[in-house]
Amino acid sequence: MLGPLELRAGTGQTVTVAGARLRTLVVLLALDANRVVSADRLIDGVWGDDPPALAGNALQALVSRLRRTAPELNVEAAPNGYRLVIDPDRVDALRFVRVAHLDPGAALVLWRGELEFPEVARADAVRLEEIRLGALKRQLDAELDPTPLG
Repeated sequence: MLGPLELRAGTGQTVTVAGARLRTLVVLLALDANRVVSADRLIDGVWGDDPPALAGNALQALVSRLRRTAPELNVEAAPNGYRLVIDPDRVDALRFVRVAHLDPGAALVLWRGELEFPEVARADAVRLEEIRLGALKRQLDAELDPTPLG
């Protein structure tokens, strides 16, 4: 997610996620991995101001399409939304946040380009960008800091 959306199977093979709506669904579920994302947030993210008349049914169909596209993803239905059950380290954005303060250089390697987040996740994109800039600053400071003489 830290660049163009890329989904990898357990074998490491890239899984094509075709279509903006399907990619948006993956992004929103992955940003809140292992937590229920409300149907309202998903509908807002996928369709914005122009949701279909039967938005809940359309969302259910989109989740079914995701399950067919990437059967290794464990997307669970919940009473008020859906949850992506996944090891957080398999989501580069979550791994990035965890590593950025400990090892800025390792975290920056995860960043692959422009974030392709839907408008409803703009705050997440801004937060990740701020963390990236902080990691970049720490990395540059570490590279420029002369070794103290003993």
